[in-house]
Amino acid sequence: MSKLLNLYKQDMKILMRHSFTWLMVGTILIFLAMYHFMLADTIEHKQTMYFVDDSAGNIMETALAGRNAENIVFVNSVGELEELILEKETQVGILFSGTMHEPRFTIIHGETMRQENANIIGAALKNTLLNIAGVSADAQFSAKFLEERTKPIPQNKMALPLILTYEVIFFSFFLSAVFIFQEKAEGSTRAYRVAPAGTALYIASKTLVFITKGFVYSILLLLLTIGPRVNFLVLLPVMALGISLFTFIGMGIATFYNSISEWMLVGMVVIIISALPIFTILIPTFSPFYIEWMPSFPVLYSFREILFPSGINLSRQIFNLIGFNVIAYLICHLLVRKKLMKEGA
Repeated sequence: MSKLLNLYKQDMKILMRHSFTWLMVGTILIFLAMYHFMLADTIEHKQTMYFVDDSAGNIMETALAGRNAENIVFVNSVGELEELILEKETQVGILFSGTMHEPRFTIIHGETMRQENANIIGAALKNTLLNIAGVSADAQFSAKFLEERTKPIPQNKMALPLILTYEVIFFSFFLSAVFIFQEKAEGSTRAYRVAPAGTALYIASKTLVFITKGFVYSILLLLLTIGPRVNFLVLLPVMALGISLFTFIGMGIATFYNSISEWMLVGMVVIIISALPIFTILIPTFSPFYIEWMPSFPVLYSFREILFPSGINLSRQIFNLIGFNVIAYLICHLLVRKKLMKEGA
């Protein structure tokens, strides 16, 4: 234990002197400033419809004038309408002509519109005409949910699982390689070869240092955003598994190279591939089978469920993380022992 503690102290000193550590501190400060002063809990998507009423007697404008329709603005001419739409491409323009019995609508927009959206606008216009004519067009319906509905995640908190995964977890992947290259350059690796500590303690020391760094970073970040209601008893073990997994992967790959510049291309490929599970968060319908077998998926999925519980059982994800760790450690141990801890490596 004393050998591990001594190695841990040495690696912690190196970490604290490293510029990347202070880069992480700067990152958390920037995010906290954005979270508290720039990002809102909800983002309202307000769309305005611009109308030109070219009908005899201005039927539409007269009927809607007293209804306080905040998202409807009437303009005087088609030319003015087209100028507005070109200026505000996300808005929609409607040209109404004809009569109540033979109405004609022209939808004017500045970008490609999906047919589904055009159908929705058409149905809304039809209901508006029916209401003007005194016909009730309000559909009577009810919704039945088979499972308990979860609260929507606030917009300014949606990035937290991503930051924990790709800032905290992936940083250990990068730092593990940086440590190895630094030790190679300084000649520290040769001292480890004759030291009695061994390969296992060499790997364990760096892993514990990165886990400590990840715990401090994530606890500060979450306390200053979500607050103390986070289930840290579950979050921290999952984080430890994620950090150790990507530390093993990073160290294993780094043994094949002599400098960060040689490693960078392969490292970036690994990071880009590991970032694919982000799309399962941003686009829930995107969930191909291979995404779940990426090492970053159980980490990201678990973080999201822990921070914003929806009742999903995380046992499978945690077992996957443990399995990934066992495999990654065995490979990492073999590579470090063969390529770093032997003379001439």
